[in-house]
Amino acid sequence: FWKARQHRSRQRLIRTRSRMMPIAKLMVLLPCLVIAWSGWHAAERAAPGEDMTVHLMLRHSPSAIVKLERTLVAVSDPRSTLYGKHLSIEQLGELMPVDEHHKLAVAEWLAGETGVSEVLPNHNGDIVAVTLTAAAAERLFATRIHRFRHPFTNEVLLRATGSYTLPQSVTAAIAAVADLVGLPNIDTSIRAVSSVSPGPISMLPNSCSLLGCAGKITPGALKQRYKIPEDATGMTAAGNSMAVAEFCPLGSGALGTKCQYFSPADIAEFSDKCHVNATVDTIIGPNKPNVPWGSGIEALLDIEFTRGLAD
Repeated sequence: FWKARQHRSRQRLIRTRSRMMPIAKLMVLLPCLVIAWSGWHAAERAAPGEDMTVHLMLRHSPSAIVKLERTLVAVSDPRSTLYGKHLSIEQLGELMPVDEHHKLAVAEWLAGETGVSEVLPNHNGDIVAVTLTAAAAERLFATRIHRFRHPFTNEVLLRATGSYTLPQSVTAAIAAVADLVGLPNIDTSIRAVSSVSPGPISMLPNSCSLLGCAGKITPGALKQRYKIPEDATGMTAAGNSMAVAEFCPLGSGALGTKCQYFSPADIAEFSDKCHVNATVDTIIGPNKPNVPWGSGIEALLDIEFTRGLAD
């Protein structure tokens, strides 16, 4: 009986494997399926001179990845002697070094390529932003670049319509190429409202004197919902601090309104009109407060409500 059962199991396994074989061929089609599900529509082929930015993710050794995971757990575990000893960018680079041969291989591959206007590594050199024309992308990655348009935002992005390949000289150096195939998921469920509907939402406490705050989410509304006391009783501890991280994609195409900077003037007005102290004590990295308004909405929300609730 047991031998017969093993025989049937092997037969099922062989049949299952035979059915799964075509999946390897279908993998190259998955990006196209994701594009359709995300609401993006493929349009015309990109003009040869149109710019796009892709990100080359350089490969780390498996042992370095294991070390990173262990360190992440240790600095986050109150039982660990490393608890709270977060790494600096320099220490992170030492923990996760990139093989210099990998950097050299990528540099030599891109050197002198027509249509490549910028090659920008990050701090640790393990992500390289490459700004290049559509024609250069098609040549370097052996693919076709089209425009993709989202009907909800009318945003247009350049992406490959199929699979891509890398030359043998850099396959060991590059783990993945980001922003060449995948497209962001756009939340189409959010709609702006012109007025506040009558009902429970209009009963929210309004701790701000800014125009349009009535019936909206303010620090006071969140404090009430999460039962945060108005004073500092029981909310202070020596050595405690808070931080928020904001991001700016690498590449010249992302240096404008895609970066999350913040406006000190907006912070000051929020602090004054909402009766909280939302001042930023320390800024690590550049801040460009005069970029077009709207480029830092996420950063402002993070700062103002983090400080607003703790004040």
